[in-house]
Amino acid sequence: MTDTSPSPQVAQNTRGIVLMLVAMALFAIADAFLKLSAGVMGPGLTALWIMAGSAIVFACIARAQGHRLWHPALKSPAVLGRAAAETVGSFGMITAFAFAPLSTTIAILQASPLVVTAMAAMFLGETVGWRRWSAVAVGFVGVLLIVRPGTEGFNVALLWAVLGTIGLSARDFFTRLTPRDVPTTVLSAFTIAAVVPSVFVWALMEGGGLIPEDPNWFWIVGMIGFGCGGYFAITQAMRVGDISAVAPFRYSRLIFAGILGVAIFGERPDIWMIAGSMLILASGLYAMLRERNLSARRTSD
Repeated sequence: MTDTSPSPQVAQNTRGIVLMLVAMALFAIADAFLKLSAGVMGPGLTALWIMAGSAIVFACIARAQGHRLWHPALKSPAVLGRAAAETVGSFGMITAFAFAPLSTTIAILQASPLVVTAMAAMFLGETVGWRRWSAVAVGFVGVLLIVRPGTEGFNVALLWAVLGTIGLSARDFFTRLTPRDVPTTVLSAFTIAAVVPSVFVWALMEGGGLIPEDPNWFWIVGMIGFGCGGYFAITQAMRVGDISAVAPFRYSRLIFAGILGVAIFGERPDIWMIAGSMLILASGLYAMLRERNLSARRTSD
């Protein structure tokens, strides 16, 4: 009798893909809660609550895992650069969520892996051939189609999404350089906590108090809880499955965000936004598949 059960690696990859889909759905829900909160509380106060809350959650988990919250490597240039990039990225993305459509903001964010590829080539000397450079260029064209600077459809708030994408891409770039002996939860807690002072000042500059006058705790707890849940799901996904099999499903966040944008915020993506999103999606998937093939070839050699 023939054994038709899937191989262990196929099963692991399937589990990783499911976890990645769950993570992207949770992130999209957290983004929706964040947008709702920012529209009432203001982006600065929203940033303060989500950063402070997330830092506390990760610190508690790190302690529960038996880790100390301080590690000597946390003062390394890579970790400090990661914290600075997180600050810039969070400022841009949260402002974009407050003033720009959810689905459009998330579409621009999907260009982040392409930006990381370009940064790795320029600053780390990684070999990037003309095919992947072409994919990066096509992805940037997709961003331009969405933003459309200088046209009647131009929404200046989308520039915050571009800034956020650059900042979060730089964060992922610095993550490659961080010492591997720093536990993930400790690194996350430190990075997010490092953002708190700047968003504290941001909240004060908005002119209100640090406690919302009429807080919707469901929104606040939702954006923190779903965001942290997404983080754990994506971390687990990348650990149980092959990166080349699991990573492409990061783009499902665009689908989830589009559904929530239409259902909750009444957004109606136009043809330019859809076309730009498709370019970003296609170029990102091509770059990932190209990297997968090159890695397989290097391994076989």
